[in-house]
Amino acid sequence: MTSDLQPTLNVQTAIEQRRAARSFRPDTIPEAILTEIFRLGVRSPSGYNLQPWRFVVVREAANREKLKACAFNQRQVGEAPLILICCGDRRINQKEYIESVIQLGQEAGAMNDAYADTLRSAVPQLFENKPCFDSIEAWTNHHTMLAVAHLNRSIP
Repeated sequence: MTSDLQPTLNVQTAIEQRRAARSFRPDTIPEAILTEIFRLGVRSPSGYNLQPWRFVVVREAANREKLKACAFNQRQVGEAPLILICCGDRRINQKEYIESVIQLGQEAGAMNDAYADTLRSAVPQLFENKPCFDSIEAWTNHHTMLAVAHLNRSIP
């Protein structure tokens, strides 16, 4: 499902006008808008298209209040209509994870056998040799933040 939502700002304007939100209206975010934000956000680039991010949407007020305590009691955490917890999946170098990425790619018609074989051999080596990062956590955090930036830019 795609939405007919149109951006109200171009990218340059959005970046130049970005500010930290200090308060939120209690309005519920329509499911269609949230779906569109995630649809655009998961198009974020990731190494080998492993997409190591996971997002947890917290809507219930009681749970948002519990999270507020974890966020130095920032008022806006309890006030926002929902909280998005962004996590990096550290299982990305495991065979089961790699095979799940391959299966999803094949089901979407976007993964041929040659690239599947490349993933099977290259991904374990990447995380064994760590040519440009210190740990799996550093790699997944980096890619998760890329996805968060894409989610943030897709908010209408």
